[in-house]
Amino acid sequence: MSRPPSSLWWLLGFAALTVVFWHSAVLFPLRAFVVLVHEAGHALAVLLTGGEVLHLVVRPDESGEVLSRGGWRILVSSAGYVGTALLGSMLLALTRNPKAHRIAVGILGAVLVLVTVLYVPFSNPFGFGLGLAWGALLLVMAVKRFPHLARVVDALAVMLCLYAVYDFADYLLHDTDRTDAGILARYLGVPWLAYPIGLGWTLVSLWLMYRGLRIALGTKATPTRG
Repeated sequence: MSRPPSSLWWLLGFAALTVVFWHSAVLFPLRAFVVLVHEAGHALAVLLTGGEVLHLVVRPDESGEVLSRGGWRILVSSAGYVGTALLGSMLLALTRNPKAHRIAVGILGAVLVLVTVLYVPFSNPFGFGLGLAWGALLLVMAVKRFPHLARVVDALAVMLCLYAVYDFADYLLHDTDRTDAGILARYLGVPWLAYPIGLGWTLVSLWLMYRGLRIALGTKATPTRG
């Protein structure tokens, strides 16, 4: 089942609005959501590569960190930006199948709640409340079959896909040390690699968003005889 052409205009329109109003207070809850997912991506990569997550923190200034031991550092560092873009792309692609889409949203909500309870300390009340609020909201929308779920998740998916682009523009060009690209480059012992790494993550994020859009909005070709 394909989505109507109006979906493309909605997605493009929302993407344009985020570019214009990215730093506005109206988009703060969505930006905080992306930071939460970004940090959760690091945490999951640590666990999947045999490491241990000590804590996950998200702050009101939209910064965050994951303190961990072990894990494959290259994958862990990449999982923040690329992981958010991959999730955004998957959410876009699954909107063609409402049932699968609803299940994916429910799983995302459950994962956010679980990660929050297990790894966000009570000393980080903003992060703890953020994780529980977004996790519970997604779970409720999925279980209650919220009628505008596709539109809500489209907005989240666009924010997730564009996150690496915003970060590359806002931070990497000004303060390399604050970014995951800078941290990974120093870990590799080649600080100048921060720029190529950041650019690479940005291009991958855009490609993933493109693929998600193609799947979400594409139609199957009609067989012909000849």
